[in-house]
Amino acid sequence: MNKQNLIIALLGVAIGLLAFNLFFGKKESGYPAPAANPGSVQTPAQPGTVPSITPTNTEQLPPDATPTDPAKMTTISFAETTHDFGTKKKPGKASHVFKFKNTGDKPLTIANVQAGCGCTTPGWTKEPIAPGASGEVTAEVDLVKAGSGRVDKSLTVTGNFAESVKLHMVGEVIE
Repeated sequence: MNKQNLIIALLGVAIGLLAFNLFFGKKESGYPAPAANPGSVQTPAQPGTVPSITPTNTEQLPPDATPTDPAKMTTISFAETTHDFGTKKKPGKASHVFKFKNTGDKPLTIANVQAGCGCTTPGWTKEPIAPGASGEVTAEVDLVKAGSGRVDKSLTVTGNFAESVKLHMVGEVIE
């Protein structure tokens, strides 16, 4: 290896170490990192501490990151989690109402219903559901945006229950 190749190799290693340190190195500036969530508030950090991030709007959090208080947890039961809308012709829409029941002993709150794609529009009961009472999640699939052939469009339901629930709208879309 000649001198020029050695210098280039050492320079590459130095740049790699700097980049690694920039992204993974210890930060000692005393200033918090930029907010990962634009709807969050950060408290000033002391050197050597991790700043806290407090969400101001839980609907801005990813579905699996919805904060829940264990003392307020309940259970949910859907009458069905998959609806087959059959064969539908474009243009058009396929819609369905998924009914659920609060099977726990605390009020149930749906925090978010996240569609798996842009062709599906969700809706849900926004008010807390009392123990034993029922609510609903609606799904509307735009068949033009859904594609053609056999489709499976999903919704992920999160709230103050242990695990998120996946709902599916399935069917055949023809031209």
